[in-house]
Amino acid sequence: MRIILLADSIEVCNGAAKHILLLAKYLQKRGHTVLLLTSSKENIPLAFELQIIECRFLSHRKRSILNFIRGIFFINKTIRHFKPDIIHAHHFYCANQAKFVTNKRNLILTLHGIIPKVGYLPHLVGINIIAGTFAIKKYIIQISNNYSNLNLASIPFAASFDNLFLNSEKKSNKKLPIINNLNEIIIGFIGRLVEEKGINIFLETLAKLNTKLKIKVLIVGEGILSSTILKIINKIKVTHIKTVTSIKPIYNLIDILIIPSLGMEGLPLVLLEAGLLKKCVIASNVDGLSDVIIHNQNGILIPPGNSDELTKWINELIISKSKRIQLGNNLYKTVRQNNNLKKMIDQTEQLYFKLSSYG
Repeated sequence: MRIILLADSIEVCNGAAKHILLLAKYLQKRGHTVLLLTSSKENIPLAFELQIIECRFLSHRKRSILNFIRGIFFINKTIRHFKPDIIHAHHFYCANQAKFVTNKRNLILTLHGIIPKVGYLPHLVGINIIAGTFAIKKYIIQISNNYSNLNLASIPFAASFDNLFLNSEKKSNKKLPIINNLNEIIIGFIGRLVEEKGINIFLETLAKLNTKLKIKVLIVGEGILSSTILKIINKIKVTHIKTVTSIKPIYNLIDILIIPSLGMEGLPLVLLEAGLLKKCVIASNVDGLSDVIIHNQNGILIPPGNSDELTKWINELIISKSKRIQLGNNLYKTVRQNNNLKKMIDQTEQLYFKLSSYG
């Protein structure tokens, strides 16, 4: 089968990008021919062969009427040359471009998150929609004008520590400027440093922690609020790493992972990755995160934006190693059972067969 994957961009620390690359890698292993069209890709070589064509007109960040039309012509030209059986878009913007030059039957859209309305383009494109979480499915039903006409597939997102980029382990280990002292607890934040991810709440919480406890803080990510980290460095030991090509060594250092999102999430990949490594997680009680975490069973849920609650639970978990281990082990069981990579690939492939001439 010949498959085109449409993506807004491919960035090393982007959960949707990792999902797309995993999908491409394993579809190719099963004998399918995959072509990835994206607006941009970071200048880091992949660890596997994949046809990639970049076209800046596929990016919603550079949207204009002219660029939108240019993107349509680019996709049309690629379709005529590649002759795909399936076109699988992973962003509503490029899906809106593709719908003008392909039939509804073989166009699929995966929504990776709950996105605020921007402009006039609909978030639901075509009739074949994949929801990776219950929160996204609920969102799709809410915004759909005619839900009964949709072919809505629930295919849970999955995580894996496959090396998607070359030499990733060596590069990451060399760049880690933090040493894991057995007597210190490392509290971690991994994600974009933007307001909606709750980085300000996290930093506010750090200032309230018991300074007598031996702790370090590891923050991984970039964003417009990067400069706010400087305000806390003098009060507590903070290490900030902007980007890494392999995330597993980072998780191996962290004792407690904080996901303090302020609003609904699709499903942060960091939660699934932390689960695979049996890490203790404290997260906001918002749709997406609460689909996976059951409070006090496989993680801790706190009210979004509540730094006092976050402080209380961090202090408690720093002291109780047994509690951290228990929560991490239970999260591992949840992720292994509900977010299985093979199952995700199987179900996606079955949908492709159903919608293409192969079905």
